Amino acid sequence: NLSWVDDNSGVSLSGSTNNTIATVTGANALQGEANLTFDGDNFTVTSSNHVTQILKAGASTSDLAIDFKDSSNNLESRIFCASDQGDLRFYTGGANERLRIDSGGRVSIGNNPTVHSSTLFHVEDTGELNVKFEGSTSTLGARISLQNNDTTVNSFSQYAFNDAGGQSTSAIQGINTDQTNNYGEMAFLTRNAQGSPAAERLRIGK
Repeated sequence: NLSWVDDNSGVSLSGSTNNTIATVTGANALQGEANLTFDGDNFTVTSSNHVTQILKAGASTSDLAIDFKDSSNNLESRIFCASDQGDLRFYTGGANERLRIDSGGRVSIGNNPTVHSSTLFHVEDTGELNVKFEGSTSTLGARISLQNNDTTVNSFSQYAFNDAGGQSTSAIQGINTDQTNNYGEMAFLTRNAQGSPAAERLRIGK
């Protein structure tokens, strides 16, 4: 309930708690929201159910962003949504894009957010790029698995080595020669002719 005290103390809202944010109800009245508070530093939304916070664009091509700034109003980082593209972008160190998840679920990390449509996960840097996986056990520590779910004989997975134009120049293949008994072979491929795929040069049998 909204009340007015004629002693220059202003308007008071009964039934509310400290830092409660008031909203307007359908009856053109103010109501203190117990689950919506702001104490000058922290904006808090609580609920006994799921909490959903919505940023809604004003037009079909309007973008959405959450900016994080320092005390001098300098941009430190940003979460950005291009509403007409449906992707989500993350920026750090100012307006430097570091990670993008596009509308098709493709993830790009680094300085090149534009990747081929068939690439699900892309990592790129301007200098030397290192990717490290660590584990800690008394036996196997870290493992990278390549799995081909097709049960056809001789289906394979591959490590490909590409030139600057993105063309494969050599490769190592793991070939599934017997799906029933889980047998496999390894092949090494190189390429020595333009327009032709890398050819097998060496195979290690089961």
